[in-house]
Amino acid sequence: MDRQAFAEFLSQRGFAPGDPEGVLDGVERFAARCGEDPPAPVVPAFAAQMIHEGANTPDLFWALALYGRFVGDHDLTAAVLSFVDGGEALGNLHARMGDALGEEERDRVFAGIDLPPLGTPATELPRYARDVLERLAAEADPAVTGEVLAACLRDLDPAWYAEARAHFEEHGDVDLLLQWRRDRLMETLEACHREGRPWYVQDITAEVLDFVRAHPEVSTGVREGATIVETKIPHMTREWLAATDERERRYHYCHCPWVKESLRGGDVEVPAVFCACSGGFHKRFWEVVLGRPLHAEVRESVLAGDDRCTLVVHLPPEVVPD
Repeated sequence: MDRQAFAEFLSQRGFAPGDPEGVLDGVERFAARCGEDPPAPVVPAFAAQMIHEGANTPDLFWALALYGRFVGDHDLTAAVLSFVDGGEALGNLHARMGDALGEEERDRVFAGIDLPPLGTPATELPRYARDVLERLAAEADPAVTGEVLAACLRDLDPAWYAEARAHFEEHGDVDLLLQWRRDRLMETLEACHREGRPWYVQDITAEVLDFVRAHPEVSTGVREGATIVETKIPHMTREWLAATDERERRYHYCHCPWVKESLRGGDVEVPAVFCACSGGFHKRFWEVVLGRPLHAEVRESVLAGDDRCTLVVHLPPEVVPD
């Protein structure tokens, strides 16, 4: 590994770990462990080793994902992201239930349930999600649990939506914002297809582009009266389009690491109420843009047996165009 070049790459990407040299040591160790072998299959064993050593820090995993970008190995980046993307959700649920119930009551509800360490394989995550949700259903007020889930368990930085907020503040028009958002998405996907680079973890083929073009509600949403109806883009759209088995289609559609593997294996059932978190994820964009709390609901979800995930965000009357 070219340590100096990779350090410069991290700096250019704005990645500033708390222990830069320690992170570089970890990535260098990973690269040496791979040798001439493909890196992606090495990730699970390396993650297990980092857990064993207590070195499984978020900074190291995000640096490994960026290392995949650095060496042009999309499979490596995707493999690492499967361990960290959304990994904060159950920890946030634990913390926010403490705020909602009080820490003493929260600790009673969670007694005997250990949250998985960062780097736990995705195949093991649904069991944790199921156990936590079943305990909450039995021990906590469902309204409190639902409210916490609906607020979204992801860490979402308002700065990510700054351009959209500025657009709305300038134009004051929801429909114009939707078109702006749609145009930006299509420009990005078309550039990924043209340049042969991934969009997050998925390849953008001509078939994927055609699918997104034909469905304006996908990813950016459409307005229906006083609501925004948004259908999630499949996590792996190319594979979803090609799949013929119903279970396999739902698996390739789902984004959530706490749920996804349950859709393929079928040996663990995660309650569909967990998808309220996804509603919170999508309404967060509109809450930041409009500067106020909003209500969202899950209309469809693959966890509930549907073929897609559709979320509805309710707009305040004063921003709905005539």
